[in-house]
Amino acid sequence: MCSLYIIIGLSIGRTYGTLLKRFYDERENLLSNFCNLFKSNGWGEVSLIKVDYETGYGLINVSSFPFKSTLSENLIRGIVAGFLEKMYDRKFTVKKLESVAEVKDVRKLVLEVNCK
Repeated sequence: MCSLYIIIGLSIGRTYGTLLKRFYDERENLLSNFCNLFKSNGWGEVSLIKVDYETGYGLINVSSFPFKSTLSENLIRGIVAGFLEKMYDRKFTVKKLESVAEVKDVRKLVLEVNCK
């Protein structure tokens, strides 16, 4: 069941990656607009902690997301991986590095992005 959510997330992320690549060429702009799109869809706030724009590898923080299950965290991982796949034209692994417990209904998830 977990892999189903990752597959759904990959599809969503790839779709947004394809759409954004039509409007933006620079990777920094693509990532910035992906963060804005993620937030506007109500999935939470994405901030790039340590991301190398050349490779796409690094740490990504997702906070204030409304989901409360591990399955939903897998959906978020899939969305990020799918977007990066379209942006960089190669496969990525997105692992949950850290999940911080809910404090005042605010959840935080730290993702590590590497090559597949």
